[in-house]
Amino acid sequence: MHRSRVVRPILLAMRAGDDVQAVAKRICAAKHIRAAALVSSAIAECLQAMQAMARLEQDLQSARRTPYDPADASHEALLNKLWKLLRPGVILQGRITSQWGEIGFQGDDPATDFRGNGLLGLANLVAFAESYPRLAQHLCDLYGRDATKLSVMMCPLVDLMHRLTLVGSPSFCICGINLTSDALDLVVNRQCNQYLYARGGPSTATFADLYAALWYVFHQTWLDERPDSVMRFKAVHDVFLDRARRRLRSHAMPTPLQLHSYNP
Repeated sequence: MHRSRVVRPILLAMRAGDDVQAVAKRICAAKHIRAAALVSSAIAECLQAMQAMARLEQDLQSARRTPYDPADASHEALLNKLWKLLRPGVILQGRITSQWGEIGFQGDDPATDFRGNGLLGLANLVAFAESYPRLAQHLCDLYGRDATKLSVMMCPLVDLMHRLTLVGSPSFCICGINLTSDALDLVVNRQCNQYLYARGGPSTATFADLYAALWYVFHQTWLDERPDSVMRFKAVHDVFLDRARRRLRSHAMPTPLQLHSYNP
């Protein structure tokens, strides 16, 4: 529908709250479609899906524009939840502490790392760790800021060895915040429509599944490329984005079931 010169202005004028049946009738009239009652119903379904994508984009952009506020109790609670999900049983010694480096923040205060993607970056990390705890915790260990500084008592020796092989990798939370930008770009450019539609439609829940799938593809790309330094992040990231887009086009992204059953 977007390619039609007659229909395109109607679609561009459509707002998230518009009556899709009325818009469908305008499209049928503009295209001189005879069986309008039958066709407009099918068009209305397509319009509803388009509206859902537009609403999701609005919600995501709103969260991205919301800065992390240490004075907001709900923001602080979300940050503490992330720690508990990624480091279950490990007590956080304080709000400003070097412990945050264990899950991949750059400094002693994680608030400074959310400047680029606002609350959306944190919300994605929490949703990932909550929905796919085994995968998220494993990747957090692998992509720790400095594996040599983490206590051996915190994980099995085998897992420690895995982390040491990725010592030149980007840190988990910082990498995750970057992947938030990638996931949002896929929504904005409508490159993940079919992925979201196939999983119940555009929503924060299916977007969280997309984000988790991107983490999986990024990890596989990093293992395949085996860069010797985090300085090669951009090169690996470019390969990852190409893979992710190709897998989205061919409907070959990892499914939630595959992510849940991930066995490192």
